Amino acid sequence: YTAAQLTARAQLTSPLTSYLPGASTNFTWGAVSGADQYWLDVGNTVGQGDICAVSTTGTSFTCNGIPVTALITSPPAGQQLSTSATFCWAGRTIYAQLWTHFPGTGWQTPMRYTFSSPPADYWLDVGSVLGQGNLFAGVIAGTCKSVTLPTGLGTIYVQLYTRVPAVTGAWYGPVRNTYGAP
Repeated sequence: YTAAQLTARAQLTSPLTSYLPGASTNFTWGAVSGADQYWLDVGNTVGQGDICAVSTTGTSFTCNGIPVTALITSPPAGQQLSTSATFCWAGRTIYAQLWTHFPGTGWQTPMRYTFSSPPADYWLDVGSVLGQGNLFAGVIAGTCKSVTLPTGLGTIYVQLYTRVPAVTGAWYGPVRNTYGAP
């Protein structure tokens, strides 16, 4: 093998944007001359394949089960709310890394990629009963919503659904948090 072959690494050719297309994503890469295997990890943290991990001789793999649901970022779960609460959420970051293997020399340093959740719509339910939006329920285009809450309800349940792609896609979730009522 030449030095050029030993430093060659496969690179993703799809997806090309910083957004993943959805919960099921086909990852493709170009073949590298002399390589006999590729390893793809897709995970919630850098260097982890906790969503998908595959060793293959091919140049593509479809990873299913990628979490596209947004996470409620504020207020923190369990917090006591005031009568005017603003709930905010953010998309997830997903990491991928692709290794190239050459027989007799081993795995090369991986190429690393960072992706954001795809553009989405959100459905927010705020209620005094788990799974109900009896205080607020509706589609939100942004990433925050202020809700006026009555006092004396005990526990407030918040659940957030994510629709990917926005407007026409499937709903995922919910992500749930529980709070103390004002």
